[in-house]
Amino acid sequence: MVMLWDWETGLAKLSFHSGHSNNVFQAKFMPYTDERTMVTCAADGEVHLFHFLAHNFQLVDVVLSYMHQRKLVFLNL
Repeated sequence: MVMLWDWETGLAKLSFHSGHSNNVFQAKFMPYTDERTMVTCAADGEVHLFHFLAHNFQLVDVVLSYMHQRKLVFLNL
């Protein structure tokens, strides 16, 4: 599960199932995408790429799934 928080209100703005089969270690917005594209990495060795709709901030689709043979613990974007 990935959750995005509004730190000013203390409320979750968005939560969605990441599609990972193990713990998500990191989620980051891709640079220069106006916070519409996010990547996640997890203990299952996969990297998932998500696109969001700007008008209602809903998950559109998982467009990339890359299987790595080791645990991925951070993303350098």
